[in-house]
Amino acid sequence: MRTWRIAAISGVLAILLAGCAAAGAAPVDPVPTAPDLASPSTEEVTERYVNHEAKLSLALPQGWDSAGPFPVAVGSSTYNLYLLGPDPSTKAGPGASRLIVAADEALTVEAFLESQCFTCPPAELTTSNLNGIKVQRATLGSGGVPFVIEWIFLERDGRLTGLSIHDPDTLETLDDVLQSLRVE
Repeated sequence: MRTWRIAAISGVLAILLAGCAAAGAAPVDPVPTAPDLASPSTEEVTERYVNHEAKLSLALPQGWDSAGPFPVAVGSSTYNLYLLGPDPSTKAGPGASRLIVAADEALTVEAFLESQCFTCPPAELTTSNLNGIKVQRATLGSGGVPFVIEWIFLERDGRLTGLSIHDPDTLETLDDVLQSLRVE
């Protein structure tokens, strides 16, 4: 009987040691199973963000949200600020993408840009088309500022709308999101 116990314990130890040795081996691919039809696709899903005040929409990256409007004063003018990005209500620094809407014509693109960066070199405005929409582009930063951010501006219906849509980590403009721009 004692021999049987020793043999059983030795067998269990051999199995455990074999399992430990296998733990350091290359992983084995799991056996493929039928897809779970109830689970969402693993493809990146984008949500369409609609801003009724600006009368526009954008296809935002998966996981992005919006916060706002936050009223902001510039001299005698005001505009509404909307923050866009992953968790925009808590991450407002340069990494947050922004959308601004000035309801009155008193706020100019130049006045807005100047209010954003007092130490930046003057921003040069260029005119271009974005999805058939006439826009103005400006880059803020450089000089004594450690980052550069691009702004896109639309002026229509007596309203100035500005967009700065960029990667929250690299601050690179997200052209694919801007290309999704639709106006009402």
